[in-house]
Amino acid sequence: MQVLSIGWNVADDEMIKIDLPVAQINRTSFAFSGTVDQRFEFSENSKVNVIMYHSASGNSDSYRKLPYQVSEKVYDCVDLFYNQTFKYFSNCSNCPLIDTAARDYKYQRLYIFDKCILTNDAAPNYLPDGYC
Repeated sequence: MQVLSIGWNVADDEMIKIDLPVAQINRTSFAFSGTVDQRFEFSENSKVNVIMYHSASGNSDSYRKLPYQVSEKVYDCVDLFYNQTFKYFSNCSNCPLIDTAARDYKYQRLYIFDKCILTNDAAPNYLPDGYC
């Protein structure tokens, strides 16, 4: 899995500022660096929507939407996926280890990422090889 871009839409861009460009770091690897400035605390009403597109070749006209989805509730996503993926970002970011329930943690802070490489190890085993 090679991540070529990360996109987002937010309801209020004063609540969160995201700057995560993806760059090619060598012939076969891509990494993202940048910041996520979270300026509010999540609530029970906070939602997230993840949409992934995949291409076996990486050609811009061959991407198709993948049928995977996650819970819309931020707390549920954090509880289910954070600790599984944290280990992939612990060496390239200031993302903290969350050892409490997601609802008990304070998220408002500036998160910094420096050349975080997403590997197939972080992807579900049913995600096809290619570009996302």
